[in-house]
Amino acid sequence: MARPTCCRSSVAHNDRIPLTQGNLTRFHSRAAPGISISDYLRRIVKYAAVERICLMILLIYIDRVCERKPDFTISSLTVHRFIITGITCACKTLCDTYLSNTMYARVGGLTTKELNVLELEFLFLIDWNLNADVERLQKYYVNLVRQHPDFVLVAPPIPPPPVTFAMPAAVPAHQHAAGHAHPHAGFHYAGAHPARGAPYGGAAATVMAHAAAAAGPEGRHHYGGAAAAVAVPAYPRSGSSGGFAAMACSPSSSDTPGLMTPSPVGAGAGSVSE
Repeated sequence: MARPTCCRSSVAHNDRIPLTQGNLTRFHSRAAPGISISDYLRRIVKYAAVERICLMILLIYIDRVCERKPDFTISSLTVHRFIITGITCACKTLCDTYLSNTMYARVGGLTTKELNVLELEFLFLIDWNLNADVERLQKYYVNLVRQHPDFVLVAPPIPPPPVTFAMPAAVPAHQHAAGHAHPHAGFHYAGAHPARGAPYGGAAATVMAHAAAAAGPEGRHHYGGAAAAVAVPAYPRSGSSGGFAAMACSPSSSDTPGLMTPSPVGAGAGSVSE
């Protein structure tokens, strides 16, 4: 909001301009209202919940009306009606929600019929040009702040540098064709196991290695406890594939051992047979 002393001086200067039939408008009142401009604006903001942009654009409205009608002046006889009418039009143009003309008229001290007439008069004076771009609003804002002794323009903050992120290298296509997965995956093929020739590596090789270590000379697994209730394939004694791959790919192969079954009740703990 502009400095009150500057606004009062401008209004006082325009009050000395004589009224004629040519510069008389519907915004002129018979006498100046008994409320100051600053108190009138505070009343509208308090009871009509007006956003700041609607107050800022009033300055643009004044310049547009004066450009189209040079003999129009903002004086003590016109400023109050101009303010409430301009705010009514600005809220309807810029805000998602706004009050009815009855509420704006009650806040501004007018009747609904009078505000309706002033709104139509205002629209014709401004040629229905109620919007403004960001550059113009910023320009008016800077000029307004420079005129006020209590406000200082602050430089906009410097944006932080962009964060760079490097994606890991993609797995070559020939490795995908051979069945290789990403090296961070839990199970992946990584060539044959050195001890058993198993075509697994990584976590799968670890599982198979423990299974092979627990196997007896005849390929029997000696697990106990909870492991006895889990069906684990015996490690293959021959063939190019076995274990989980034998179960999934060649369940009927003669080289593929059968599934282990839990030991019967009463048998020794950990005794599991094919």
